[in-house]
Amino acid sequence: MPFQRSQRRRLTLPALRTLGLLSLMVAMLAGTACTHQPAYNATAKQPSDDVDAAYARGDYATALQLNLPLANAGNAVAQFNLGLMYDKGNGVPQDYAEAARWFRKAADQGLAVGQFNLAVSYEKGQGLPQDFAEAAKWYRKAAEQDLAMAEYNLGILYAQGQGVSQDYVEAYKWFSLAASPFLAAEETIRAMAGKSRDTVAAHMTSVQIAEAQKRAREWRPK
Repeated sequence: MPFQRSQRRRLTLPALRTLGLLSLMVAMLAGTACTHQPAYNATAKQPSDDVDAAYARGDYATALQLNLPLANAGNAVAQFNLGLMYDKGNGVPQDYAEAARWFRKAADQGLAVGQFNLAVSYEKGQGLPQDFAEAAKWYRKAAEQDLAMAEYNLGILYAQGQGVSQDYVEAYKWFSLAASPFLAAEETIRAMAGKSRDTVAAHMTSVQIAEAQKRAREWRPK
């Protein structure tokens, strides 16, 4: 049963404001529909528009200079930004282990995109030993905040029985949640989730589909 994973990507600042997340977050993932703000260090400044401008012009040295003090002070957004820089090799040598370390710091503070990227690191075995159970754990944490890409990837793990027991009902539920209406920019993820849901449905009974639909309707983000 072939499925295409959602990968790490970056959104522009206006798209983030539309999502209702922290308006000054610089690096982000496509395919998000978060409804809850994660916990941030209230004593730390947030990355400014200057960081976004630095990214836009490819001035990663300045982005690093602006992010690093905040990240070291415990700011989850800056920690996530640094993780992406190490993951992509932007302004720093590409280092998956260092990327995973910063993603974990952001994830431990409840930042959904940090949790998602940490899960990707575990699933792909980049910077960390490959561990599908840990991937499922962190996808779930992000999915519980209604991060569509995490919902989608968690559905794949359930469909394939990787890191969790194979469960088509749960797979269908998470695909349904990922496919629910959200930003137009996320139309690709929505279409992928819909197709994956249909693929799983072909292996389910009508009773199982009804149960999965019920779970999706009753689900609420934490």
